[in-house]
Amino acid sequence: MNIFEILNQGKGCINEENISSFLAYLLDPNEDHGLGTVFLEKFLKKLNLTDGEIKTTNMNNLNIKLEFQVNIPAKRYIDIVFETSEHIIAIENKILESSKRPKQLEDEYNGLKSSENYKNSNKAILMVYLVPEKDKKENFEPDKNNKDKYELLLWKDVNKILIKILCKENRGRINPIYDYTKHTIKAFISFMNSTTQPEYFYCNEKYYRIFKYSSGKILVQEETKNAWKNVKSSIAIVRDKLKELNLYEEKTTQNTRSLGAKLYKKLTQNML
Repeated sequence: MNIFEILNQGKGCINEENISSFLAYLLDPNEDHGLGTVFLEKFLKKLNLTDGEIKTTNMNNLNIKLEFQVNIPAKRYIDIVFETSEHIIAIENKILESSKRPKQLEDEYNGLKSSENYKNSNKAILMVYLVPEKDKKENFEPDKNNKDKYELLLWKDVNKILIKILCKENRGRINPIYDYTKHTIKAFISFMNSTTQPEYFYCNEKYYRIFKYSSGKILVQEETKNAWKNVKSSIAIVRDKLKELNLYEEKTTQNTRSLGAKLYKKLTQNML
């Protein structure tokens, strides 16, 4: 059972706000996950913060804000905001490429600098863009005179941090983690891997990507000029690609789930 996949079925779906909330939960040492400051410290190191800054930050007294509102040039919400001893860290989370918005980081950065909470702060701002793929880097440069910085972070790197923590706990190198937390983290890693790591292919002179969720659900999207869009007749696209690869069998079950799983498996073998 994967609780994230279950909640993502039917009319409901898990969105970026839900994922940001879970990330903030894991980052907060005061929550009941039993991780203490382990995940937070490794996350900060991944953002290239120095050991000195991490050590001088009061890890157990963080005020992690979700959906922090800024108002320049218009009302926007930054997914996660919190402070270390030297930085104001603002995380903009993307789990789908299609959710990218032009100048979003720049607007949020300017809004954060002028907000009532931080306009008089002497701390540098660290804008973090948490995305599925490397080619998502924004054309954005913060004010270097204020020692402000910008870091691109991939979701697969966050997953690696969580995997290493689970491995260390299993080997007795860190304190035991609550069983429920371990199971939930494993489900989260599986869900995020399927959500943020699609496979890509060409078919009928168009470019597509395919997601395979741990529940078996298949999602196919077509690349358009401005975004990726869900394909309504995805079974036809999957069937055509399998025929192109000489993998289609007429007697096989004719549904998107079974055919899509076969195509996804082929694509992940890097044999195209």
